[in-house]
Amino acid sequence: MRKIRDKKISLSEEEFINNVDNIELEIKKLDPDAARTFKPVSLPLNEYEFTLLEKAAKKEGRSQKNFLRQALIERANLILK
Repeated sequence: MRKIRDKKISLSEEEFINNVDNIELEIKKLDPDAARTFKPVSLPLNEYEFTLLEKAAKKEGRSQKNFLRQALIERANLILK
C-alpha cells in the first residue's frame, strides 16, 4: 500500500533565503553531546575505502565509527563556516 504524503508548500525565493537563518538557529540549539540514538546510518564502502578507513582509524587510535564521526564533524564545520 502506498503512503500518502502531504504536498510540500513551495516557498518563494525570498522566503527560502530568509529560512536559512532559522535553520542555522535550529542547528545551534542541538546538543552535540546528546546520546547517539537519533538515527543510525549504513554506509556501503568498497575495499579501498574500507582499508583507508581502517588504517587511518588505527593510526589515530580511534574506532572506525569514532573516526568517521569526528571526520564528519570537522568537515561539516569547515564547510558551514
